[in-house]
Amino acid sequence: DAWLALRGVRTLPIRMAQHASHALQVCEFLAGRPEVARIYHPAWPDDTGHALWQRDCTGSNGMLSVELRLSPAAARVFVDELELFGIGFSWGGYESLVQLVSGKDLAKHRYWGEGDNALVRLHIGLESPDDIIADLAQALDKAVAAQG
Repeated sequence: DAWLALRGVRTLPIRMAQHASHALQVCEFLAGRPEVARIYHPAWPDDTGHALWQRDCTGSNGMLSVELRLSPAAARVFVDELELFGIGFSWGGYESLVQLVSGKDLAKHRYWGEGDNALVRLHIGLESPDDIIADLAQALDKAVAAQG
């Protein structure tokens, strides 16, 4: 295990830069979608923590959350329809992952306002950003259709 970890560390700066770049491209896409209420990613200029991130950080990663104007059932459709994203909690890998976040888990976070919107956490991987965006678009379209 230690040998594998050390092997991965050698390419970590390159991989992190790709994750960060891909995540910002996904944020740009999501910002143009009407069903997106808010994007939570400190490197995204519209994030409320962006100034703090600029002051204290030299880079970002592929983690972001998106608040969707979707019912819980439609948010589940969104997650289920994603083809390139695995369902997962291990955010350190190279692949794109998704997690539907429970509203109860958000109550303790000061950024989260109470409401009925769904929150989805995404880890943007090293796949082609165009492919990731196409996958997100088709899943959002299906979720919106399911919501009616």
